This record gives sequence, C-alpha cells and structure tokens, in this order.
Amino acid sequence: MHTQISITTPADFNFESTLNSHGWERLEPFSLNREDQVLTRIERLPSQLARLEITHDDKINVTIHSETQLSKEDKAYVIEFITHCFSFHWDMSRCYAKVAGDTTYKFIKEERLGRLLLARSMWENLVKTQFLTNTHARHTTAMAAKFCTLGDPFGEKHAFPTPEQVLAKSADELAKQTGTGYRAKYIRSLAEAIASGFDPESLRNPAISYEDIYEKVKALHGFGSYSASYVLKLLGRFERISIDTVMRRYFKEITGQAHATDDDINAYYDRFGECKGLVAWWEVSRRADQKGELSF
Repeated sequence: MHTQISITTPADFNFESTLNSHGWERLEPFSLNREDQVLTRIERLPSQLARLEITHDDKINVTIHSETQLSKEDKAYVIEFITHCFSFHWDMSRCYAKVAGDTTYKFIKEERLGRLLLARSMWENLVKTQFLTNTHARHTTAMAAKFCTLGDPFGEKHAFPTPEQVLAKSADELAKQTGTGYRAKYIRSLAEAIASGFDPESLRNPAISYEDIYEKVKALHGFGSYSASYVLKLLGRFERISIDTVMRRYFKEITGQAHATDDDINAYYDRFGECKGLVAWWEVSRRADQKGELSF
C-alpha cells in the first residue's frame, strides 16, 4: 500500500541544489532518477520498513510504500526524516549575509545554496564519511551499495545497516563483503563505541562548540582532521574547511598560488568567519561541476 505526505519547505530552500549538494544522492540507500528528479530511499520507520519516493513542486511530496498501514508514529517520523535529510532546520541567513555583498560569492545567497542532503542518523553520516577518505567517487558509491546489503531488505533494495548488524561481522568479513578495506575496522570500532554508550546524535547539540565537536569526532577511531571537519559540515557547522587534495588543487586554480599551504587556504576564506567552510566548499563544488567531475 502507499501513503502520501506533503511537507512545506523553508522560504530559502532550493530543492535541486540540496538534492545534488555533495553526491549523497548517489549513495545507497538513496537512489536518484535524474530524469524525473525522484529521490528514492529504503527507510526503517518505527513500525516497519518502507520505500520513500520524494519529489518537489512547491512542497516536498513523499509517497511511502509499505506492507501495512502506517502508524501515527511512522507518519511523524517521515516528516522528521525530511526535515533532517533536507536540512530544513539550518538557519542559512547568517551565511547569506556574509556573502551578499561579495561579487565572487554572492551566488551562494542568490541561488539559495548551502543545505545538504543527509541521512537521518548520525551513525549513517559518520559511516559514509569514512567512505569518502583516500579514494575516488566511484569507489565511494560502490562501497555504499555493498555496505547496504548488510541491512534489512525491502524489495530489491536494503535499508542502511544498524550498528548491531555491523557488529555481527568481524572486521575482515566486513571488509570482504563491503569492499571497505581498512575502513572496515574503523566502521566496526564506531559500532562498538555506540554499543558501549556513545550517542552519535549528541553531536547535533548546538550548545557544544564546533571545536569540541571536532575533537569528539577526531577521538573516534579512524577519523582525522579532514573527516572531523567534514562531519562539522554535515551538522551545518561551517567554521572549519575540509581540506584534502581536491581542495588544495582547486585552491591553486582559484588563486594562482603554486605552493599554497593549508594556512594559506584558511587565511583566504577567513573573512567569511563562521561560514568559511561553506564558501570554500561551494566554490570547489561549483568548479568540479563545471568540469564534469564527481565530488563529495
């Protein structure tokens, strides 16, 4: 059976830019039909698994395919899911104010950029961050697809696996089945930390400074400076720049500095204050798109 829900979006929301914001529409359990702009996902609702088909006109429209009638809790979850996955709760006004008068970067405000497509759970967001490190986009996509085979099936697809499902495998088994290589031990370590009481959702607490969140993530096995900075971005915290080889390469194009350091990159964007990570990321994303390069 199927149920339809429509959800009002924020006034400054841009569906297309959020949907295609950083490549996660390519990572299962998300799947995007680009021709029709229909985003599909297998999601674990409070009472059952379901397939969500998400479209947009003046609202977000969700068609929920399920085996039984949805409960009130299921429907409430879907609304909360959309709110988190499309970053409705992020206040973009402060960053838009930072770029509004800048001739180079005002496009961020004008095109209502900045929101990200995300997973509902920080567990999934953290695991997918591991898929991004020291690899290329196609391998990231392949890892996500194989990893999801550990999750509960719904039709031909699967929900994202739970920490418990990951812990049912040894690190070696996990690496072999999912193609995650050395990352398997880090992902399993994260699942172990959750089983021992670590709550990834605690990272969302706005009362915690970005410095403390950064250190909390870096304390997790396998999360370095780049990964921790990337996780900040997934939380709508743009005080740090995720600097990797791609960022360094594009920065040289942007400035013409052949030997730019990470300090040079930070100094260049410092004028945007708490939003410098947003500005740097969108500049690199825009350049990658213009070259037809996949980026996350």
